[in-house]
Amino acid sequence: MLKLADELMVARVMAAELPDYLLGDRLFRQIVAKTPSGTQQPKMTLGSLLGRYRLLQHFAGIWTPPNTSNCQPSTQPSPRTDESTAQWIDYIQKELKSYLASWRWYIDECIRRGGCASTYSGEVWIRTRLALLVEEAAALNVPVLAEQGQLRRLDSQLRSVWQEGHSCWPTRRAISTRRIVIGGSTVCRPAPSTTAEFTAAPDFLLPNAPPAQVGRL
Repeated sequence: MLKLADELMVARVMAAELPDYLLGDRLFRQIVAKTPSGTQQPKMTLGSLLGRYRLLQHFAGIWTPPNTSNCQPSTQPSPRTDESTAQWIDYIQKELKSYLASWRWYIDECIRRGGCASTYSGEVWIRTRLALLVEEAAALNVPVLAEQGQLRRLDSQLRSVWQEGHSCWPTRRAISTRRIVIGGSTVCRPAPSTTAEFTAAPDFLLPNAPPAQVGRL
């Protein structure tokens, strides 16, 4: 289960460091955030900040963190000057390229070696991050046709090793999950999430299922 209070504190630290981040030259910036669960040291990128903002925005109407009336870290993160806009676009493109390479490698290994069901739930966040980055790039009028084409091909490759089956999770909100088989292992395909961060991704990639979604029937 998501620890929203932790995500809120991390998002606020990222938002505070955003101006310095855009002035720097590191795509992945190490930050330190004190959260209710303890000190965390996540890597900051524009995608990680935007993803947390959307997640908190979704829960803003139904969850209020302790000692505050605002679930959101701040206003919608965005560049404030022409110079920061140029750096914002550059970082979005670089992050998109980086995670696209990571997802391509994972899919290649999945198909080549098989047995990737045990790691799928821990890796699928890369695909949802890519969906968010493509959406952000398109909003900035940055051409992403090539990247979208690569994602479609990778999605097609992933589908090619899946075998559809009957539902393997109880119906949730009137939407049943279905099971798929990758490399001989069964993976439950999660029900679609209402979280805004995930809605842009193909429905079969939405990772909003219990941690035990991977396993054999």
